[in-house]
Amino acid sequence: SGVMRTAPIFALLSSFYAEQRPNYTDAGYWNRTYAEKRNATFDWLLRWADLKPVVGHLMPVEASILQLGCGNSRLAEDLAKDGFQDVLSVDISAAVIADMKAKYASDHPSLKWEVADVTDMRAFESHKFSVAVDKGTWDALPKTMSRQYLAELRRVLVVSGRFICVTFSPPEISRRYFLEAGWLCEHHSVPNPHKDQLGDGLESSIKTLQVYICKNEDSQADPEEEGLDEALANLRRIAAQVRGEL
Repeated sequence: SGVMRTAPIFALLSSFYAEQRPNYTDAGYWNRTYAEKRNATFDWLLRWADLKPVVGHLMPVEASILQLGCGNSRLAEDLAKDGFQDVLSVDISAAVIADMKAKYASDHPSLKWEVADVTDMRAFESHKFSVAVDKGTWDALPKTMSRQYLAELRRVLVVSGRFICVTFSPPEISRRYFLEAGWLCEHHSVPNPHKDQLGDGLESSIKTLQVYICKNEDSQADPEEEGLDEALANLRRIAAQVRGEL
């Protein structure tokens, strides 16, 4: 069950890029999908062995890791085998979270699993995690939800924490979203390790994966609050002039 086969990969990617995409933000869609794939595993985009050479130096084993939209990925298992003890995986699908809890309860009891909407993680306090990892979840979200998602990530990450995003989205599209959210980003293009299995009919963007390493800046001021502070300062200045204090 741990082997990626060409047909499932092709079917999933073809479905993802089809004109009539399913609603990937619908928990019911994923519950039905995972109910049909009980005990299966599937890793979008990269395994930890592929990702580690790019980001491993930023992830000490004592780091608090948040896996976003985990599905039935083996990332948490791979991290646990590599010595990580504080890994929380979240997904919108209650079905897959229940399956993953049961699957790893004995062999990797330190792994934690919770049902959560990655655009609304109010259950988690601010500055809780040092690293957040997204392998394909951002691709599944409508970009209209991107601002809310990235804002939530900035909130739950510690100052100078890292958001690692593995995606099909090229820099000319992705960078503006990250910059708008206030991230400092480093970008790497990584050959898709399964590109030889994908055939020639798929878009070239699928054959190259993009890894963005985004750093949570020290300042997370709300632009609207900054504008309000400036307006109040101007009012005080005007009031001082009226009183003849300036």
